Amino acid sequence: MQEVQHCKIFEGPEESRSLALLGDAVQEGLYRTIGKMISVAVVQGGLPIHFFSERLFSQISAVLPPKFTLEEVADRDIQNQLEKINTAGSVEEARAAISDFADTLRVMGAFTYIKNLEERDRVTQIALNFYLEDRLAQALSQLKEGLMTLGVLDEVVAHPEIFHTVFTESVVPLTSTDMVNLFTPIFSPVGSNRRRSENRTLAFWRDWLLEVEEGNVDNVKLEDILIFASGASKVPLAGFQEKPTITFLEPGLGRSLPTANTCTVSLNLPMCSTFNDFSENMALAIACAKTFGIA
Repeated sequence: MQEVQHCKIFEGPEESRSLALLGDAVQEGLYRTIGKMISVAVVQGGLPIHFFSERLFSQISAVLPPKFTLEEVADRDIQNQLEKINTAGSVEEARAAISDFADTLRVMGAFTYIKNLEERDRVTQIALNFYLEDRLAQALSQLKEGLMTLGVLDEVVAHPEIFHTVFTESVVPLTSTDMVNLFTPIFSPVGSNRRRSENRTLAFWRDWLLEVEEGNVDNVKLEDILIFASGASKVPLAGFQEKPTITFLEPGLGRSLPTANTCTVSLNLPMCSTFNDFSENMALAIACAKTFGIA
């Protein structure tokens, strides 16, 4: 906590308040708790993460961090002072800007007497390193400790290219292509009459997903289909425990509506003779399933 307490000489009231909150959170171990919560969310497919900055992700994944930029400094007073140093057109102008900001630069370990503009740039980089890295070291350490829950941090370090999407990118809407790729059809032997019916039904399924994606099916969205098949409105961050499958219901015997087993994520499609029949049966079952158990 020593570096956090020393930082309180920063002049900005907002910065002082945020540093005080940071110190309290570190003392209470809140970042460790947050890390644990994120780990459980990742493993169990809870709410999307998608709020890590590129720098924070690089800090937990050990990938090459982005270059420090002044835009990352939240405190406007500090940002403006560093901007004055960074844009100084002469050594004398840079020395004056450094002198005006001397107390804070000393805390950052960046205060020095510069002899040229290259040393001016080094002052700015040392200050940014302190602000964006060093002062947050304890909080980051706690966060990483929490992320070790259920082995999540080890997987992030081992597969940063996969988890980059999980932690940093905005939520991408579910598409018909996602649904097609998600389910593996289980077919009858090639050449059988049933196999031909299954191929036709699978073609109906893919065409129907496109109709749903384009908004041409009333009261049914792609998320509703996923809920019907799995009980989840989105694919878990780590994927489903079992590979989702499509099976085909025996035609006749009153089996005109689709069924599903959410435990095994198995969707059972009716084998209809026309696309219209298939579409109507799928829409009826999935639209009604949304109100199941509601009186």
